[in-house]
Amino acid sequence: MTESTGNAGTAAASQREQRLAESQRLVEEARRLRQVPELDLIAFSAGQDGPLHAAELNRRTTVAIDALRSDLARLRTAIVILGVIIIALLALQLFR
Repeated sequence: MTESTGNAGTAAASQREQRLAESQRLVEEARRLRQVPELDLIAFSAGQDGPLHAAELNRRTTVAIDALRSDLARLRTAIVILGVIIIALLALQLFR
């Protein structure tokens, strides 16, 4: 193995280590952001320009929208059931 080949191998290993360290840093940052309460995350968003911050805001917004959709579906079902009960009670009153 020549000296230039050895240097190239060392450089490639160094790049892999740097990418691994960056990946680990991003994972830790994502974990830290998940622990931050919503109000704090939003209040300090002006100073945060990182993609992880935006991704965490997007994730939490998506979760909140999904929860609202679920609540809306349950509410619609309850309204339909209530409507059927009211119609049944009115029908009983009419045919008495």
